[in-house]
Amino acid sequence: MARPTAPKGPKDAMPPIPLPARALPRAALVALAFWALGASPLAADGPQIIRASQIFESGHPISLGLERYGELAREKTEGRVRFKIVDATRFGGERDLVEALQMGELDLIAITSSVMDIVISDFLALDLPYLFPNLATARAFLDGPLGLSYLRRPEGQGLIGLTYFDNGFRNISSASKPILLPRDLRGLRVRTIESRVHVAAFREIGAIPVPTPYRDMYQELLEGDIDASENSIPSVIANRLYEVQNYYSLTEHFYLASPLFMSGAAWSKLAPAERAVMRSAAEEAKIFQRGVADSQDRVLSLTQAAPSIGVNANIDRASWARAMAPVRARFRGEIGESEMAALLAAIEEIRAGDEFAP
Repeated sequence: MARPTAPKGPKDAMPPIPLPARALPRAALVALAFWALGASPLAADGPQIIRASQIFESGHPISLGLERYGELAREKTEGRVRFKIVDATRFGGERDLVEALQMGELDLIAITSSVMDIVISDFLALDLPYLFPNLATARAFLDGPLGLSYLRRPEGQGLIGLTYFDNGFRNISSASKPILLPRDLRGLRVRTIESRVHVAAFREIGAIPVPTPYRDMYQELLEGDIDASENSIPSVIANRLYEVQNYYSLTEHFYLASPLFMSGAAWSKLAPAERAVMRSAAEEAKIFQRGVADSQDRVLSLTQAAPSIGVNANIDRASWARAMAPVRARFRGEIGESEMAALLAAIEEIRAGDEFAP
């Protein structure tokens, strides 16, 4: 049954929701203590139960990828490791999932890379607008030496990186008018993920960014608290945003990875052979998940789900990239000159080796 729609609510001014520039010292200390002492909520006898979570609806590529990972882990360990998928709504948004992992309330999460800056600021670099020219380059970077190094960096905070799922390129959806150029968003309240970089990028082009947890987005669009949003095609379909948005513009302004992290406490309770299986199963699940993402992240999939939505494919992305370019300079100091140089050089090397790169 379709969710009810309603007339848009009042358009009163709404201040941007401040993003918490929070570290999680207590959570990190608890996780590290568990890891150091070898303690874990996992059972000592019987199968090891991995409490896993992610924020998306069933049928979303990340949801299906996590389910497949659990199946592979169970098969490859002959039942010694089993996943229990935990509903993310009991925790809140993605930042809450990270905290739950560090506090020992979860054992494994598939999380948007953008929110990992609350653990380690290095992940800000992967959030920059128009960083990757295409999907192949993004995936090649993540699977390469520098990309994989980001998975290892939070180990000091008690998190074990396993692999990257794909969350795709993000595009603009809107209700009242099509969005073709950056200036079309001026004065509009745009839902963003809880990312300092994303907030800065939309503020740079004159929009009013409203960082909102994924599961709250539909209702806020329905009630008129926000005017527009930005999501990948699979997320628009899974969250049925086409019921409250009339236009979708292929701006591809951000690419988002979805890394998988396991708590050090849970990892420490696995036997070496089981750890090896968890890593190999993660790689198999990644291939499966990216295949599902490829099948869903297409305009045809969106128009089949929502025949009435107006898709704008003829977008001048160069104008969007120019408009958001100051954000890269703004975060350059925090990211670090050497890190930024290495990042851009690695991406350029991948592009140079791809004869079909634009």
